[in-house]
Amino acid sequence: MELGFNSKVINMFQKINIKNLGIFKDYEWDKFIGKDKTFKRGNIFYGENYVGKTTFSKLFTFLETKKPPTGLKNPDFELVINKNKKINHNNIEKENNKVKVYNSDFKKLNLSFFTDKKDGKVNSFAILGSKNLDYEQEISDLEEKLSIINKELEDEKLVLQSHKKQRKSLDNKLEKKLADKASEIKRNVNLFDFSGKKKAYNITDIRGEIKEITENGTEKLSNDEKSRIERTIHEEEKINLDEYSQNIFNFYKELSQAEDLLTKELKPSKTINYLLEDSKLQNWVKTGVELNRKRSTCAFCGQNIDGSLFERLDSHFTKEVNLFEKRIDETIINIENQINNLENNVKIEQKNFYEIFDNEVNKFSKSFEKSKNDCINDLKLIKEKLENRRSNIFKLSKIEFDLNINNNEWNLSIEHLITELNNIIEQNNEYSKKIADERVKSRKTLRIDHINHFLEDIDYFNEMDEINKIINKISSHDEKVKSLNEEISNYSNKIATLNSKLSDERAAANEINNYLSNKLGHPSLKLDFIDKNNEFVIYRNGNEKAENLSEGEENLISFCYFLTTLKSISDRKNYTIFIDDPVTSLDSNNIFTIFALIDSEIFRSDFKQIFLTTHNLDLLTYLYKTDSHEGIEKFVIEKYFKNDQENGKIVLMPNYLKKYPTEFIYLFDQINIVYTEEKNESNFHSFHNFPNNARKFLESYLFFKFPDYNMRTYDKYVKFFNDEHSVAIVNRVLNEFSHTENKFDRPMHTFNTTEFKNVAKIILDTIRSNDSDQYNSFIDTISSK
Repeated sequence: MELGFNSKVINMFQKINIKNLGIFKDYEWDKFIGKDKTFKRGNIFYGENYVGKTTFSKLFTFLETKKPPTGLKNPDFELVINKNKKINHNNIEKENNKVKVYNSDFKKLNLSFFTDKKDGKVNSFAILGSKNLDYEQEISDLEEKLSIINKELEDEKLVLQSHKKQRKSLDNKLEKKLADKASEIKRNVNLFDFSGKKKAYNITDIRGEIKEITENGTEKLSNDEKSRIERTIHEEEKINLDEYSQNIFNFYKELSQAEDLLTKELKPSKTINYLLEDSKLQNWVKTGVELNRKRSTCAFCGQNIDGSLFERLDSHFTKEVNLFEKRIDETIINIENQINNLENNVKIEQKNFYEIFDNEVNKFSKSFEKSKNDCINDLKLIKEKLENRRSNIFKLSKIEFDLNINNNEWNLSIEHLITELNNIIEQNNEYSKKIADERVKSRKTLRIDHINHFLEDIDYFNEMDEINKIINKISSHDEKVKSLNEEISNYSNKIATLNSKLSDERAAANEINNYLSNKLGHPSLKLDFIDKNNEFVIYRNGNEKAENLSEGEENLISFCYFLTTLKSISDRKNYTIFIDDPVTSLDSNNIFTIFALIDSEIFRSDFKQIFLTTHNLDLLTYLYKTDSHEGIEKFVIEKYFKNDQENGKIVLMPNYLKKYPTEFIYLFDQINIVYTEEKNESNFHSFHNFPNNARKFLESYLFFKFPDYNMRTYDKYVKFFNDEHSVAIVNRVLNEFSHTENKFDRPMHTFNTTEFKNVAKIILDTIRSNDSDQYNSFIDTISSK
């Protein structure tokens, strides 16, 4: 739930502005976080040591105690609750905000024994009422019931264990069958291509595809279908084909002209009847006119030509006739060209198309061949009619067939087929572009069919029914076990509650001891209440007073002490809890148990709002599990330089740190910042800490790369960088700037940014050169920030 200025969250802290508080100067929430972002119910802050985490916690100590934090001069801040309500350093005493803070001030106030062994003490406190005989009888009755339930629980666990053993046996048998089949599939080139993007096929893959079959269902392939798909897998890639123009055939003009030429009536100005009646004679005379026009005697018979003869013949053979004949000749040529186009311009070769398009290509070829032949036959018939008209120019030709000129039938038929052909060509070309993907799909189709037959062969679904029956039995008995455990827990809690009421301060000490012994695994440490001194005393191994506690032990006791103080809070929904760096000096086991306590006792409780800071990436990782609860926001507290002065800021946690909260990834990001950015106020700490960060990163990275405890760090550098010059540069910078034993004045000098950037480049370039996949994965991870 994103907090906003509304009644549901009106009493929670939503934003903070700090004008002056230790390292924090002129910090504005809207500038560094954003106007639309607010604190949530749970707020986790990560920061390295000495960046201001404890300073930030002291602000909440101010809220709790109403006293200005020690060591911080002139605090000036503002906590925003809603648009109309803000708490600042001036009105804090008037506000009734219930806050509990665990930090160094809490330890100094309540457990001064840790810092002053002579005069310090561990303050006592009471948590519940006084001794009561009725409580003791009730405890006895509850313990008797608890014993009966424990016996029932043991019996139920035996049955549950038997069913789990049976399930494991069935699972193992099926697992082997699936693993063997996955191995077989991996070796079959028709079912899996190990040279593709995916290099292996394993049991996880076959399980996934069985799930697909189960959810979606699938029909078995015929032998012909399988053979066809196998051929497509091994089919060679085809060349790209050019599409055909829609205008390659256009008959409309020729058809229109032919109709006009065949039906147009043509008459001479003065007719010579015997010529009209004999077309051959008419053509012979027309040719003779042109041959004899400039002669005085006939070239054929030798007689003199009468001058009036040409006039009479020209009246018969007019200019219009000449033009008409020319049009007929041109139209005949155009028709011949169209016939040639139809016969030669569309060539379909089956070999140029993929097999999956065979049906479409065959269908097109048949349709086109028929339409082409129909068109050619009609065009030849029209040509013949035109030639007849040409031989007898004045005689009209009968149109004994329907040309469908107005409907443009021929054009539409051919255009439709060309469109159909172009669609097939386009699909064929597209198939070439994705032939690799199509082969993957084809192999998957065959693989699914193969698995389908396999499932039938091994009677898979009956096996799964048997396993599911066992799972249901396990689930039923598991629920019973959980129910019994809950009963046991309830009875145990009632007993513990009653026990805690038997005394006051001693009950508090017992509760602290319960945390130390049962939840943190430190039974050797315990607290006891000393009535005469009204204080707690810490013992080790029974009655031996603990004088020399380690820092880790002190922190464990302090935190258990703090958790116990929360037990007496009855109105938790009104309280804000702030916990500052609770795992200092603790090992990994204790870090996890501290997290478990924070999760169960703080986050899963009813407290109104929670703030927690840590420098420990392991704890941060565990805290991410609290994301199952509503309202968790994550921040980073870090230093930056402004006007050559250290300053602190709170910012939203980068996405990569939210997802991969490891020091390893964090160190890589810091090196990458030095490599890719120029030093500025916001990234100064990355440059300042570069030698240490780079050294720690290489120690981890090279340990996993060369896990030889006998190999010196320098030898690992030589083997990794494979360049003596690079090794010398890296070794010098990392040693001189991260250790000051022999260079005591080094911290008093400014560092060389150019040297740092050069070393960062050498490190990252070497990783990229040696293992580009790992390098790219690093970059992808930190890029999500």
